[in-house]
Amino acid sequence: MNKQNILLIGFSKKNLNKFQKIFEPEFEIFSKISDEIKSLKIHAIILNWKRQDICKEVKNILNNNQFAKLPVFLFTPVNETLILQCFRNGVDDFIDESLSNELIKAKVKAYLNCKKKYKKESGKKIKIGSVIINPKKRKVIRKGKDVDLTKIEFDILNLLAQDRNKIYSREEIYEHIWGKHIIVGERTLDVHMNNLRKKIGKNKIRTKKGIGFSINPEL
Repeated sequence: MNKQNILLIGFSKKNLNKFQKIFEPEFEIFSKISDEIKSLKIHAIILNWKRQDICKEVKNILNNNQFAKLPVFLFTPVNETLILQCFRNGVDDFIDESLSNELIKAKVKAYLNCKKKYKKESGKKIKIGSVIINPKKRKVIRKGKDVDLTKIEFDILNLLAQDRNKIYSREEIYEHIWGKHIIVGERTLDVHMNNLRKKIGKNKIRTKKGIGFSINPEL
C-alpha cells in the first residue's frame, strides 16, 4: 500500500518528531517545499497556527506546480476568532492541539478517506449562470476568469451542483464533505458558504431556512 504524504509547515523539530510518531508508517512526513516535494504527490498540509499568515503563500506555491488543491489543516488551540479568520484565508479544517495522537491521526485519515469515497460527481461541465464548473479538472470559471476556490469550497459547490433541484441539508453536506465521524460546527459551514457566495455570486446558492442549501434553479 502506497504511503500518503503530508507536508507540515511552521513546526519545531520537537513537533515534527511528534507528528512522525503519530502518522508513521502509513504516512510520510515532509517539512520543506523542496525539489523532492515537487516531484511527489502531497495529500494534505498541516499548518502551525502560529504561522497562519503564510497559508495563502503555501497554497499559491502548490497551485503553481503540479499539485491539486489540497486540504489545509490548521493545528491550533480552540480559539473561535482565530479559526474563523483562518477559514476566511483558505484553511479547510482545524486540528485541536489538545487531541490525543490517536484522534489527530483518525481525523486526518477520515478526511482523506472521505475525499476518495465521494466520487458521485459527473465528469461533465456544469453551468450555473455565468459560472462554469469542471468537476474533472476541479476548476471553476466565472465570466471567463478562473475562480480560486479552496478544496472545501469546490467540494460544496460541486455537491450542490449535481442536482440543482435538491435542497441539501446541513447533515448531508457534513457527511459528503467532512465524513460521518468528523464533528463540524455550524459556523464552519456558514463561513465556507459565505466565502463561496462572495467568489461566485450571492444569487447562485439559496438558503432554505431550517432545511438547507441548494443551487438557484432559475439560473
